[in-house]
Amino acid sequence: MSQPSPAARLTPQFCFNQTALRDFLRLSRSTIDDSITQNLNALLTPAQRGFDPTSTSSRQLSGPHARELAPAQCADFKDRVLFPSWAVRSDVLDYCAGVATSPDPDDPDSVLRQVEDAKARERVVDERLDPYSGRRLMSGGRSNDDADCEELA
Repeated sequence: MSQPSPAARLTPQFCFNQTALRDFLRLSRSTIDDSITQNLNALLTPAQRGFDPTSTSSRQLSGPHARELAPAQCADFKDRVLFPSWAVRSDVLDYCAGVATSPDPDDPDSVLRQVEDAKARERVVDERLDPYSGRRLMSGGRSNDDADCEELA
């Protein structure tokens, strides 16, 4: 049976390295997700009867007498391998999402941008000079107006 993916030591550099992140996701998917059927089949007890050469003379379709996996074995596989591996993958993606949305402490322009953003939020627009500003502020900004126009096109 496959083992759960080991927890990776996460750094911001890992998240910004597209090759490393893509390789991690590909390896995680190929070792767990793409092999679920093989892992579950490996849990089945091998044939209790010896090999019967006549069994290969015709195609054996799965029917009502197909081998079934015990529910306890299936639950054990989910709890010990599948869910922990998915949790590790989810933790990596959550961490990288946090890194991507957090401000960069080494960016010298970040303080300047924060000051400009604060000034922009405090700015009061005179509706006599810009009669559409109230509409834009209520609808959530210009991007929503542009999206509405694109839908009409």
